[in-house]
Amino acid sequence: MIEWNTRAATKPSPLVLTADSSANPAQLERAVKSSPRPFVLVNERELSVLRRGLTKDGWKRALYLQPANMKHGLYVSAGILSVANQWLEREIVIPERGGDAGMFVCECGAPLCPPDDLQISASYTCSVCSRTVSGEVYDGAVRHMQHMRLAGAALTLALTYGIEKERAYADKAAEILVAYARLYSESSNDPLSTLILHNSQAEAEWAIALAQAYDLVYYARSLTEEERASVEQQLLKPIGISLAQLDADGIPAAWHLAAAGVIGLTLKDAQLIHKALALFREWISNHISPAGLWAESANGSHFKAIEALIHFAEGLYRCGIDVYSPEHPTGKSLKCMFVSPLHYMYPSFRLPIIDDGCFDSFLPLDLYEVAYRRWNEMLFAWVLKKGYKYRESPANEDHMEHSVRFMRAGFYAFLFGRDLPGRIATPMFKSRNFSDIGVCCLKSLGGAAVTIDYGSCHTSNHLGKLGFTLYANDEVMVPDYGAPEQGQKLSDWCRSTACHNTVLVDGNSQEPTENCALVGHCGNSFLQAVECAAVDCYPGVTHTRTIILLGDACIVRDQLSSEQDHDYDWLMRCEGKPEIIGKYSQADAVMPDLHSVKTEMALRLDESCRIDWKSGNGVLSFTMWHCDGGGAVSIGECFAETMNRTVPLVRCHQRGKQASFLAVLAPARDEKKIDVSLQGSMLRCCVEEIEDYVYLQDAGDNSNQRLQSDAKLAAVRLINGEPVTITLCHGSWVMWDGNLLIDSPDAVECIEMSFEERGPNIKYRGPVGSIKLKTNARAVRINGVRTAAANSNGWASLRITPPIMLASTASIMVE
Repeated sequence: MIEWNTRAATKPSPLVLTADSSANPAQLERAVKSSPRPFVLVNERELSVLRRGLTKDGWKRALYLQPANMKHGLYVSAGILSVANQWLEREIVIPERGGDAGMFVCECGAPLCPPDDLQISASYTCSVCSRTVSGEVYDGAVRHMQHMRLAGAALTLALTYGIEKERAYADKAAEILVAYARLYSESSNDPLSTLILHNSQAEAEWAIALAQAYDLVYYARSLTEEERASVEQQLLKPIGISLAQLDADGIPAAWHLAAAGVIGLTLKDAQLIHKALALFREWISNHISPAGLWAESANGSHFKAIEALIHFAEGLYRCGIDVYSPEHPTGKSLKCMFVSPLHYMYPSFRLPIIDDGCFDSFLPLDLYEVAYRRWNEMLFAWVLKKGYKYRESPANEDHMEHSVRFMRAGFYAFLFGRDLPGRIATPMFKSRNFSDIGVCCLKSLGGAAVTIDYGSCHTSNHLGKLGFTLYANDEVMVPDYGAPEQGQKLSDWCRSTACHNTVLVDGNSQEPTENCALVGHCGNSFLQAVECAAVDCYPGVTHTRTIILLGDACIVRDQLSSEQDHDYDWLMRCEGKPEIIGKYSQADAVMPDLHSVKTEMALRLDESCRIDWKSGNGVLSFTMWHCDGGGAVSIGECFAETMNRTVPLVRCHQRGKQASFLAVLAPARDEKKIDVSLQGSMLRCCVEEIEDYVYLQDAGDNSNQRLQSDAKLAAVRLINGEPVTITLCHGSWVMWDGNLLIDSPDAVECIEMSFEERGPNIKYRGPVGSIKLKTNARAVRINGVRTAAANSNGWASLRITPPIMLASTASIMVE
């Protein structure tokens, strides 16, 4: 049951509305009727604060006064006054019904150039390939933009009136509202049809801006009583009722309820508000995973839903109804929708695109202005400060190319942005398994990040299960490119298996699956691992993929088995320029062609090969071993996020009943300081002065190796030849150079021992009991708890108690 808190500044004790009582229109009516206008988007106190701020030099005043053109959408922040003044001189002409703005793209995947002044044109030109297109589908998209611009004009004029208190702005906003009311009343009597735009979500977005504008000019005396009745009864109310009744799902449903709610607030219609509140509760319950993400993925669609819900939540908050604070019993809430993507994103604030979504998706900083305002937590202040700093000090080419996304120039920033704290502690985002969407994210302390997609196929039907991505050297080195807008030639390719960083069998795409599964994940700050399995992507073929993040290096191990022979192709796209290190023979046989892949060279792989990818921030060294015998490796080109850009593709090929691939991706600033080798089951990865050894169970002969263990995984880090960190996962002992370092009577999930100046620091997850460590220390920290050790002959015996296990949640890097 969700509780809705109703508070009012004039009341000593706020009312608490439960999920049942919040459906009482009488209580809602009292809350809304007592709210002075404006309040839906912003109230008079907030306008007064903004007005005072604009009298002083600063970024808000500069934003308000800067020149602007007329190519704007619904919410104008940069050049608000300039846009409003230009609209004062323009004739208001309402276009015909708008089409689908999502179709205003070239078949190559790039956007078309909008015509100057957004007028219908004989043809439209691609922004990248310069191809020209024409037709009703593109004209309809332009009309869509015209309607959105008109709604944005009404809101911009109304907001400028709220700031300047000059009636001319309100009069022009009222003119747009009246024109739409007249058109709406004359168009149709069907209560469930969209009259202005081609779909209900677009009409909801358009209607919210108009409702917010109407609330701002309500007392401006720009509308006669007859015109006011027309706007309310012939425009806003029919839209609100229609959208509240529509049967929809997903993101459109969020916009429907938000529009119905905002219109209900604007009209002070308690019945419509209580209907929207019920839909709000239902949407949060049904569409948000317990982890706090939209049920399909955490890409731009997740934040598109937040954008809708915030419109409604903000209006409710100003009339005393707080939907920010309550949580569903499972933990679902608006707040968790803001927090969870921070654990999902790459360190550069780019969002991993798994399944559908635009490749260039970033954390929307402007929405986090609302989060910081409503919860006043340092986590959200850090997001804003770190994000805006990327414009001044970009970490990669992404930040330079998309610098506008890191400007403090958004709509909510302009309205409500305040000074950020001077010093903010950097939060630690742990590795996390998002089981509801089937994505596991591993993150290192050094800034590397890995994702693996093991979830079932959703309606997006991307056939790339067990695909992975890698962020290293402050940039996405191994990406997934998502999917373009509908109707493009690239759509089928982007959804195929060959377009993902996974294993392709017999050159065919996977079958839609429900049986991919995460077998297990574990680790600490030094080593983190995840293992996933797919048994029905390819009938008769079992595929197990293990990904290990060792420091900043990524290890990918694949094991495939079948009762019949198959062609197995290990695929990976990488940003950067490839360079083959070493000499290799040409492949004996021609590798089977792959659709949309241009092969440039194919080499025989007897044992291993190394390819370095060089980019602006350094190099990613890729080393591959075919552990079940020889094979072939090829380098080619394939499409990236559009048909106008290609990226290198590495393809490692084996044929047989079984196949085993082992790859290491080691990032560094200088390729000369990378050295990777494999001896039996021991993998050595040396980057600069850091030397890591990893034991992989069943990867080869482990006799006479420096690192030995009974664990599934074990690792040792050396600096200047001395062990500084030792870890094991799913085992009981680790031995280095013949010396036993960790010994437990029982198998544990994970132990990590690091040697620090103040003594050994232990991270432990396993049963209550005892362990022995090779150290002379008489006191150590286990999961942050200082613990006495019984020391004898260089061995410390430690007792693992329940309080230590309780502390493991905070200390372990994997959740």
